[in-house]
Amino acid sequence: MTVGSVWDRVAEGLTVHGVDTVFGLPGDDMAILGALQRRGIRVVLVRDQRHAVYQAIGYGRISGRPSVCFVGKGPALTHAATGLLEARSLRHPLVLLSSGVPLGRLGTGAFQELDPIETLGRLTVGAIRVDTDTVLSGLAEAFELSRSRGRGPVIVEVPEGLPAAPAERISPPRHRRTSVDVPVPDTVRRARRPLVVVGGGCSGIGLEDDIIDLVERLGAAVVVTASGRGVIDETHPAFLGLSGLYAPAEAAALLPSVDVIVALGSRLEETATFGWDTALAPGCRIVQVLDDESEFGPTWATERIVADVADAVRTWRTALPAVSGHPTWAATVAAAHAALRGEGRPVPVTTRGAIPRVRDVLGEVDAALPTARVSIHENGLQDIWSYVFPSWIVRRDAACLVPSEQTPLGFGMAAARGVTLGNPRPVVVIGGDGAFASVGPDLAAFAEIDRPVLVVVLTNGGFGWLEANRRHAGAPFSFLGSRTVVRGLCAAYGLDREGCDDAAELAGSVRRAWRRAEAGRAVVLEVTVSLEDVAPGFEELAGDFPLDRPAAAAGESH
Repeated sequence: MTVGSVWDRVAEGLTVHGVDTVFGLPGDDMAILGALQRRGIRVVLVRDQRHAVYQAIGYGRISGRPSVCFVGKGPALTHAATGLLEARSLRHPLVLLSSGVPLGRLGTGAFQELDPIETLGRLTVGAIRVDTDTVLSGLAEAFELSRSRGRGPVIVEVPEGLPAAPAERISPPRHRRTSVDVPVPDTVRRARRPLVVVGGGCSGIGLEDDIIDLVERLGAAVVVTASGRGVIDETHPAFLGLSGLYAPAEAAALLPSVDVIVALGSRLEETATFGWDTALAPGCRIVQVLDDESEFGPTWATERIVADVADAVRTWRTALPAVSGHPTWAATVAAAHAALRGEGRPVPVTTRGAIPRVRDVLGEVDAALPTARVSIHENGLQDIWSYVFPSWIVRRDAACLVPSEQTPLGFGMAAARGVTLGNPRPVVVIGGDGAFASVGPDLAAFAEIDRPVLVVVLTNGGFGWLEANRRHAGAPFSFLGSRTVVRGLCAAYGLDREGCDDAAELAGSVRRAWRRAEAGRAVVLEVTVSLEDVAPGFEELAGDFPLDRPAAAAGESH
């Protein structure tokens, strides 16, 4: 805990950039811990480097504060690589501090030597190695790179053995972004039956009301990608659920009628565009807005606009007339939304001895918790029910954390700790037993939480997606394991657990678990579910995706 080390300069630089919490696992050098504590920066220790990145993402994405984490060198960095991949895919600004071999030993095969610039550069938007004289400027560059166009993670390597940096006056950074007018494309002005797709690039930048105003002026339907969830109030009559892979049948049925798609802050990844190739009319135009030209993919967009999505939305919403779409389109969209919501909450199965249905689990949790909450999601086969509107609804006063297209197992479970530290609202985590178990020793962090947190674990033996594919292929082995793992882990780490394997007991189990969580603690609600209980459209799988359904079947009800 040496006073006056180079890490004191690092900590000083972090405070200048508004950092109040840092997540991580140090190497053998403990100097960073003392330096952070002396500056009043909260240190949250983890047991796995991946989880340091996941928790930092969760903290920053929900709180709006900087996401910063630290690890050692060599294998510590490669362990953190999955977290960097997720931050890059989410386009989430993050600074990862790492130690490194002394400058004089670079290229000598020193103990745990790894060049992050060469090895992990493709997973970041920048990698910087500082020396004694460039600590503060390197940090400033890292924060600027992470927030600039092509937002994402930046590695800052602090080599071992650097002498203490000399004191100097630090001026707080100025983040005054100049707004730029983005002309409304003629394609958008002429749209008669538009669809707005809201991607993850719209998250956390205060666009919620502006996008709704734009949607209403266009008379458009609006959907979100998985990582864009939480930007739109899902009770709005123009909302039709998630895009592509998770689209409800009622929304998919409207795709052939759409004449213009306006994609805001989305790379239009494979899951977001699943089924478009057969459903969209040949003349449909796709206008894609991204702030980084390198983010555009080779397909889909017929018109690419390189601009800050906030500038585009705010310019367009003031430039367009009150209503510019076809007069009947908005009514058609509202009717589709009403049809989806009209299904209401399904009548729960209450037969004694029956296995609870996932949709009933979500319904009971939704009814028990306040609407002003943060929901955190995984991407297992049974968890996907929470992606399908209206099985789970994110309302105006709520927030949401969803993994990116990369969907690393355990991201949501691990990120929950970071979310609770940066957010006063109740938290609900929805995932499977495979995701829960994958977090391993960092499950101990749940016992340290002092906010209302309900961790809903859907148990079927783990790895349901792989098992469903295995059965489809007719392979003789199995991916399912013991159904007592969650119970054992909760006992091992002292976690409060409520179990339920009977549909008739589901409502009572949810209420009991939430009452205990309301007292300010994390409670694990483990519910036994069936492997066959899958969301509509996922009954037959083909590897990473369900079997593609013909366009003619898009309007059929499931």
